[in-house]
Amino acid sequence: MEIILKNVSKSFDGKQVIRGLSHTFSSSLPNVITGASGCGKTTLINMLLGTLKPDSGEIIIPEGTRFSAVFQEDRLIENMSVFLNVKLVANKNVPREKISRLISEIGLADSEFVQAKDLSGGMKRRTAIARALVADFDVLILDEPFNGLDQENKTAVFNLINNYAKDKLIIYVTHDLSVLSDFSRLCL
Repeated sequence: MEIILKNVSKSFDGKQVIRGLSHTFSSSLPNVITGASGCGKTTLINMLLGTLKPDSGEIIIPEGTRFSAVFQEDRLIENMSVFLNVKLVANKNVPREKISRLISEIGLADSEFVQAKDLSGGMKRRTAIARALVADFDVLILDEPFNGLDQENKTAVFNLINNYAKDKLIIYVTHDLSVLSDFSRLCL
């Protein structure tokens, strides 16, 4: 699977954020978008997700492509448990056991029924990632997925993402390349 950008540009209030960007994201390797703050990384992923339109250029996404995302903010429902936050986006046919297994694999088995408001920052982050992984998707976009995670959890989460998203198109937006090995990099 590929997503192709052809000469994509985007401005806000007359300020050019992305200018003439051409790039191909492929499922053959994880993709990493890096760059300084304010260079357009979040703008680019919002255009990929369809929440923003480019001012010019073309983004070619195969018809019927399903996206799942982890945003910079965890966007959890604070008064719901880890389990319910993850279940919220799961297809109704996903068995309860599969959701619990994913929660356990991401290291939250003891917190499955703890409300999100009572979790640490790293636990919230892992819940947001589990929620993205349980959804039906072809493309997984992760914006700073390793925020709040220690090195051991970063490695475990990275391996889990690669296991669950095998053969899918993965796009990481991150400054932390410590756990990534083979990847295709786009520097904005």
